[in-house]
Amino acid sequence: MLRNMVKHAEPDKVLVKMPSLRAVKSFVAAAKYQSFTRAAEALCVSQAAISRQIRELESYLGVALFDRVDRVDRVGRAVELTEAGTIFNDAAYLSFVNIAQAAERIQDVGSNKKTMTLCCTPAFSALWLSRRLPEFLFQNQDIHISVVTTENFLQMEPGVAPDIFINKISYPRDGYLSIPLFYDLIYPVCSPAFLQQHPEVATLQGLKSAPLLNLSPYGRAQIAEHIDWYVWFSFLTWRQSRK
Repeated sequence: MLRNMVKHAEPDKVLVKMPSLRAVKSFVAAAKYQSFTRAAEALCVSQAAISRQIRELESYLGVALFDRVDRVDRVGRAVELTEAGTIFNDAAYLSFVNIAQAAERIQDVGSNKKTMTLCCTPAFSALWLSRRLPEFLFQNQDIHISVVTTENFLQMEPGVAPDIFINKISYPRDGYLSIPLFYDLIYPVCSPAFLQQHPEVATLQGLKSAPLLNLSPYGRAQIAEHIDWYVWFSFLTWRQSRK
């Protein structure tokens, strides 16, 4: 009796859960041009194909990614991203940029193009970097950008040595030069209902005696000590004494 001794691979959970890349590509194009018709022209497909891919992606994700708006331009009705669409586009567009750059690096082996690895948080990458990276790449076509995202800058994975870190650590690493890009505006917030129940928090003294949420136990203070209440109160007290 013969037995099949071939060991089959277990289903890859990440790849199985991935939506169709063709549908995601159509979505990114539609998000960029705010028009299914313009997206179809950019990808050299029909407008019906774009609409079908978007419907399949929305069905897969279980949410609407676009709102159809009343504005109509010369090529058709415009669309706008929903909140869910904006979140998905931030991640999808940056992923396609990384894939395209990796493909270019393989194609340009032996060329004079330089690769620069940039490390930042996922939030910074999605909310700030992704909107500015395409223009940088257009102006610097001799540079490849590889983006590494992490929440733990104090313990990087072995072998990861980015050329640039963008984070809130106040001291530079060995071998790195620290350059400030911009500064945070730090202020306390509360719900309208809490303010109505505790009007005393409108003053500095009243705020000191109020119940305060502290992020330090969750590791935030180690990379951004200026959000610590003690430091914040000390700074404001010092400022008032200078007046």
